Amino acid sequence: MSDRLEPGAIVASYRLTRSIGAGAVGHFWAAERADTHEEVGLHVLGAAAALADVAREAEAAKPIAHPN
Repeated sequence: MSDRLEPGAIVASYRLTRSIGAGAVGHFWAAERADTHEEVGLHVLGAAAALADVAREAEAAKPIAHPN
């Protein structure tokens, strides 16, 4: 997914309606659920933020020893 989204774009099952603001890790949007048409707030993480989260979780899981 591109980090550059515009109103009307579909993210998962949400249609972005208007930008509320952006920060260091992503963008906050007013959005509408496609199935219920309910207005919701949606925080879309940027690629760099998502990658940092995955790396942090992997580091935290290193000491876990489990057969599954």
